[in-house]
Amino acid sequence: MTQSRPRLGLPVAGLVLMLALPAPAPTLAQDFLGADELGPIAALSDAEIAALGSGEGMGLARAAELNGYPGPRHVLDLAEELDLSESQRARVQSIFEATQAEARRIGRAYLEAEAALDAAFASRRADPATVMQRIEQAAGLRAELRAIHLLAHMQTAPVLNADQVDAYASLRGRDEADGAAEAPEHHGEGDVEH
Repeated sequence: MTQSRPRLGLPVAGLVLMLALPAPAPTLAQDFLGADELGPIAALSDAEIAALGSGEGMGLARAAELNGYPGPRHVLDLAEELDLSESQRARVQSIFEATQAEARRIGRAYLEAEAALDAAFASRRADPATVMQRIEQAAGLRAELRAIHLLAHMQTAPVLNADQVDAYASLRGRDEADGAAEAPEHHGEGDVEH
């Protein structure tokens, strides 16, 4: 009969994993200078790593975008074409900056979770409990990241008036012929806000 090895507790197992790696990934408590510090992550492309580290949307808000909720970054990119007022521009800029800051923070935490999962396998010390914990952590962070981007679209839509939303859809290559859903209620410049 084979004698089983005692299982290391998660803190000890984590320490063993960190010691086995040539350059450990920073923890959330450490200063995080950039996604490139983590190095390659097997499950993610370099482009995905860069996008997650910089707070890009990566299509996470597609449900909002395709159903008439404009995204703040694209609204700012199209500010001239949409004839945004200074007030609208300032409000959308504020939404964009807050979204990007939070998306960077959660995106980097997600990258750290993916790096920890990758490290568990790379070290050949992956066990089911650790893998499940890492998967759940990464999935929760990915869901939080998606919510951040979806909510940004929801915050941006009421800043624009109906004509601007229609122009946005057209400029982004979506119009009624594409089968886009009816745009959400808008309370932009010239409309009554609640």
